[in-house]
Amino acid sequence: MTNRPIRVAFAGQGTDPRRVVPRHAHAHPIIIWYTKGSGELVLDDRTISFAPRTVICVPAGQLYSERSRHGFISLFIAIAGLPLPTVESFQLGEDPRFALAARLVLEESRRLDPAWPDAGMDALAALMSCLRRHRQAPVNGPLVASAVEWVRLHAGDAHLTMTSAATRLGTTVRRLRSAFLLELGMTPLRYLTAYRVAQAKRLLAGGGFTVGDVARLVGFQDAYYFSRVFRREVGTSPHAYRQRAVR
Repeated sequence: MTNRPIRVAFAGQGTDPRRVVPRHAHAHPIIIWYTKGSGELVLDDRTISFAPRTVICVPAGQLYSERSRHGFISLFIAIAGLPLPTVESFQLGEDPRFALAARLVLEESRRLDPAWPDAGMDALAALMSCLRRHRQAPVNGPLVASAVEWVRLHAGDAHLTMTSAATRLGTTVRRLRSAFLLELGMTPLRYLTAYRVAQAKRLLAGGGFTVGDVARLVGFQDAYYFSRVFRREVGTSPHAYRQRAVR
């Protein structure tokens, strides 16, 4: 777990026709996704072969060079605050989710301001989720575990905000968001919404509450907005879900 907020420092994509890219390093951990060509990434103590769909994660300050017979194309994303103590590499195989998330991050980094608003954070969350699956990173660090417990206890409060949650946990909204991205691959608000919808499904299946009652119980002040969120998450309306569940 890191105490620093996670953000995209820079991102880019390019074709490098050179056979050798000289030794260099970056100020932030960098994720390199090779999309075409093959070659080797050379470190002081080892050499890592790459081909299409290879991903190599390089820590901040780590010197490396790249060499290839015919050049290569790669997408690279530097992520400030990413805990990455050593070089890691893996082969994606057929994983379209990583490719989509990486390209979304690249697109957002090109057109959004440095504040990296919600649209960009959602793309970064998807990328972190894919990375965690491939890296098998540990989940549920102390901050996230405490936040999850607190959010579940207060999910029924329609006035719950991420600011109030962060204050209660003695952290900032940005650090809380970073922790959720790294540990769970989603933002705190996305987790809260998913939890509320899961609770709503349980209450609707019980058959003892109206849709309006369920909306208020799980933290929505407006039944119409609750229905919109429920349909978006579940694919059907609360009323239709309840009818099917109680049959």
